[in-house]
Amino acid sequence: MAAGAATESATNIKVSVMHPGLTATRLLEQASAAEMPPAFQHMTPLAPELVTRAVVKAARRGTRRVVLPRMAHLMLLGEAVSPRLGDWIAEALTVKSVAWLLGLSRGRIYHDVIPYQPSPDNLERKAV
Repeated sequence: MAAGAATESATNIKVSVMHPGLTATRLLEQASAAEMPPAFQHMTPLAPELVTRAVVKAARRGTRRVVLPRMAHLMLLGEAVSPRLGDWIAEALTVKSVAWLLGLSRGRIYHDVIPYQPSPDNLERKAV
């Protein structure tokens, strides 16, 4: 009977895939601006609270996929059409004016929001 109950509850599991863009967390604080992924160098990071609200909303509604910021759907669509198109879009996002036109750059970049904290490894690499 317990196995049946476990099987029954397992059928009610729903999965949401989250695609948050650059988020203002401490994940990349030890990366210098030059070490940031090129497409992130001009992006304004999303507030963690925005991402959290999107996760909770997706869980409540059973949304299958959430892409933040919404404009990032463009890159996923390009990748689905052609990997080369996806690469071209990602490359275009490395240009500050393109990121700004798409609303992905609002002037503040990651290290304006999260101060750069070099790790001992980063300091050793620079000294060598």
